[in-house]
Amino acid sequence: MSIVGIIAEYNPFHNGHYYQLNKAKSETKADFAIVIMSGDFVQRGEPAVFPKHLRTKMALSSGADLVIELPVRYATASAEKFALGAVSILNSLGIVDYLHFGSESGEIETLYKTAEILTNETPEFKEALQSLIKKGYSFPKARQQALSKCCGFESDFSTLKEANNILATEYLKAIIRTESKIKPHTVKRVGCGYNDATTRGNYLSALGIRALIKEYYESKTNDKTDTTAKVKSDLRFGIESLLSNKLPKSALTLAIDAYRARGPVFTDDFSLLLRYRLNNETPLSLLEYEDLYDSLANKIIANKNDFVTFTDLCNRIKTRDITYTHISRALLHIILELKKKADIPLYARVLGFKSDSHMIFNMIKNASKIPLVTNLSGLGAFPKNVQEQVLEDIRISDLYESVIADKFKLAPQRERSRELIKL
Repeated sequence: MSIVGIIAEYNPFHNGHYYQLNKAKSETKADFAIVIMSGDFVQRGEPAVFPKHLRTKMALSSGADLVIELPVRYATASAEKFALGAVSILNSLGIVDYLHFGSESGEIETLYKTAEILTNETPEFKEALQSLIKKGYSFPKARQQALSKCCGFESDFSTLKEANNILATEYLKAIIRTESKIKPHTVKRVGCGYNDATTRGNYLSALGIRALIKEYYESKTNDKTDTTAKVKSDLRFGIESLLSNKLPKSALTLAIDAYRARGPVFTDDFSLLLRYRLNNETPLSLLEYEDLYDSLANKIIANKNDFVTFTDLCNRIKTRDITYTHISRALLHIILELKKKADIPLYARVLGFKSDSHMIFNMIKNASKIPLVTNLSGLGAFPKNVQEQVLEDIRISDLYESVIADKFKLAPQRERSRELIKL
């Protein structure tokens, strides 16, 4: 029996994800697929457009066998920490044979060579990197230039110009650093690129699909308080027409049912929370949070009374050497009160599973080096450091849920009351 691991956000689950998930099973001849999935907040420094429990159902209905949550501290981190956290969980489970991921290049040898060079950084490379950053280059561009200058492999290091190649390289770095026995496989990405906001075609990026959903939602904001049956029917038909052929059928049905009931959620829905949090901070106190440093903290405080929305503040602060995504992650960490901490995931929380894959639980129980959390009411049985990590995720999930409850005028569904999703 073989098992393939996949690291994903599924924000939301779309045709490209379905393609990769099925390729992962067929190319590795795996019997089961375990997905390590971001929870309610994602790596761009944004809330997920739909809640994690809904996205878990999308994944399970489309070929995944077990979905485990990537703790928010890693799900919202830089690509390096995101990858290391997810790979660490897969390693700890003790039963995963393969890691399968998409990439723009589709060439595992080139990606692996790049990862090896980055893992074993030479003093010359480090000096060149720091020099370029001081000159105002963003970290991704500085890294490309430093590699080209010092390593002589692939003159422009074009593999690091594309988002999925960058993430793939980080997965491979994590495998190398942890001396993992998991074998990596990649498949060439189909359709639109990761950062392509194109809204036409059947293989859109998740970014493109979110843009479609946001545009449609905002065009119908005048109807949001109207509860008549006709309006609800019209909205359901509208979102179905919008996303038809862009999501697998089962994921589409779930998205339609959740629309204006459990989502969509957007970054600017957290603007008021951001304003509240910044009113309690100083440039010095901001340095305690992940992704914050002196100059960025000063810029945030200097603009804290002038911004209108979360995205507005990001755009006000963005410069050539500070990317929008880095700022968004930093602001999100302030909202979530995620302070700097050096650690790795100490548990694996199951969000859902397929009923015919229950044997995976027994395999993990026998092989795992970390606790498998399936019931939040039983946290007292775990070591204190494990409890602290789980409680951090519960607190932040409830914060996301409070925004949903307020936006759609619902009673909040608290995280401790959630049951495992079983399909």
